[in-house]
Amino acid sequence: MGLVELVRQYLDPAVQLVSKSCSFPNPGQLKFPTSTAPHPDATLQQALVFACMGGHRDVAEMLITEGVDVNGGPRFGIRPIHEATYQGQLEMVEFLLAHGADPTLRDQKWESTAIGWADGGGQPTVIEHLFKQDRVDILDAVELKRYAIVEKLLKEDPTRANAPNGKGGALRFAAFHGDFKLAKLLLDAGADAKLKNENGHTAFDYATKAGHTELAELLRPTSDS
Repeated sequence: MGLVELVRQYLDPAVQLVSKSCSFPNPGQLKFPTSTAPHPDATLQQALVFACMGGHRDVAEMLITEGVDVNGGPRFGIRPIHEATYQGQLEMVEFLLAHGADPTLRDQKWESTAIGWADGGGQPTVIEHLFKQDRVDILDAVELKRYAIVEKLLKEDPTRANAPNGKGGALRFAAFHGDFKLAKLLLDAGADAKLKNENGHTAFDYATKAGHTELAELLRPTSDS
């Protein structure tokens, strides 16, 4: 609600305002216990998440000044910057970035970065702002087809061609969607077309099944593969 003075009282051990226990059914069930100041870290982190969701900068600044982790995500790794981007709170996103928020961190429920959350919330202005930051996950650039950004990230670090984590998902994504240009960028940077997913499928398999003939030929295993 952005009630700064009331939040200040909750943070004051001398006042002893009671934060009642609560749970959140979406996603899943996770209970926060009844507490008084000093409150558990998880409670304070969730308070910061809600402040950023609502765009309440004064409250967020107070909590961060109190030492609350700007990258804390007590519920499935859902962090302040995730909720702020989903809600289109651009000023709050800028504030969080200035205070050390990492936009490339993924939550543990949907495995999305801040850009993924902004995309889910239909926030194009926030997405473009995040793509201009120094820290960008190449998978976001791949999935949203930002070719120039993909090329830049690959030039900085060619090992990103096998993202994520050397497993080749980026190339398989390009193959599934028939994106020849994207696949070529990744291959030219050293992407390994032989990498398989957990079901044993390669990028060639994806392109073939989706009927992307030209791309399948580009990805076709050679006799020595």
